[in-house]
Amino acid sequence: MSALQIAKNRKMDLKEFVKTALSDITCAISEMQQTLQNGAVINPAKQRSDYGDNEVLLNGNVCRIERINFDVAVMASERDNGSAKIGVNVIGFKAEVGKDDTQQNVSRITFSIPVILPVMPIKKKD
Repeated sequence: MSALQIAKNRKMDLKEFVKTALSDITCAISEMQQTLQNGAVINPAKQRSDYGDNEVLLNGNVCRIERINFDVAVMASERDNGSAKIGVNVIGFKAEVGKDDTQQNVSRITFSIPVILPVMPIKKKD
């Protein structure tokens, strides 16, 4: 069950939301680790090294580990006229104002994922 389906179930509890969100996030990371073939590394293993806290040696290059930050809101709303709406908003909220009373449930989660972005080796001048 996805986070969207749980939010739609109006009986969402914190435990189910956290379990589903973590499952969705870790599955997305795993899928990207298998899919990317461009030199990027999602959630790299950090080993002890002489490099800085945010740097690792990868294929002979010292690479910086960047953190990609996410701020996600899962919103479920139901209007008195019976219409329902569900959606995911990333960094920001959208709200509709109308004549009908609307009940909204919003669940937010923020997280970051460490990533080594693809690098372009610098050629040495002869």
